[in-house]
Amino acid sequence: MKTAGRYAVILESGGTRYRLETRSDIELEHTVSGKIVTGAVSKKGDVAVVTEATQSHLSGVTVFSRKGEQRYQWLTAEWMAMDVSFSADGNSMSVVACRARDGAMQSTIIVFNLREEEAQPKQYLADGVLYTRVQYMDNGAVVAVGDTQLRFVNPTGELDKTVSQTDKQIVGFAFGRDSVLCAVRAYGSQENGTATIYSSAGDVKTEQDFEGEFRDTGVMHEDYLLITNRFAYCVGFDGIKQKTAVAADSLMVGAIGDKALYLGLTALGELTW
Repeated sequence: MKTAGRYAVILESGGTRYRLETRSDIELEHTVSGKIVTGAVSKKGDVAVVTEATQSHLSGVTVFSRKGEQRYQWLTAEWMAMDVSFSADGNSMSVVACRARDGAMQSTIIVFNLREEEAQPKQYLADGVLYTRVQYMDNGAVVAVGDTQLRFVNPTGELDKTVSQTDKQIVGFAFGRDSVLCAVRAYGSQENGTATIYSSAGDVKTEQDFEGEFRDTGVMHEDYLLITNRFAYCVGFDGIKQKTAVAADSLMVGAIGDKALYLGLTALGELTW
């Protein structure tokens, strides 16, 4: 499931169907050609669907309007698309994809102008890394997360910054409106780690250690939530705002409005700081 503004899209991973919803209604149920890998929804209700290989293409990304009409399509025999994101105004789309190049992994961020179908996409290559997630910030910057690095680019400016994590393992991340939290820990270790909040330009806003085995991270307004098998944290640009002990079976964390919620093996509860 992906959300944007008043819309949520539920995609059938490995299937061919998706459903576009609002809080009050089901807007559209649609079937696509090709097996779905992932997708995204814009604040206007457009849906981008990443599909698996066909006989002539390695993968593709198709954009449908809120009514299910095809607006844009990118098919490639060269790249395997991994994730997709819309800009805040819905007029641009970014895709991360990978391929094997001379026996090594190569990834790319590709930015498409959806208003001009003939416009040449902007591309950012990276060797020796696997990008798996991409997200537009509200200010137009694009952030890609890979197995060993984060990449911050601005398609309309000069920004192109890489933050490498070659000596640490990236175990989790969460995207805010104009920032991203990345949780890392030492290779070979299951306990403890460090959570860093980066601005949309790749600058470090805060860096905080956490205790326990990492489970999940999420967003609450302008702050971030992080949960381990021992503690839950609320982290802002100024550092750790709240911390509380949690049950060892805590698995996920999230927020509805001002309420921070956690999910355990058998129950969903509210965090009390």
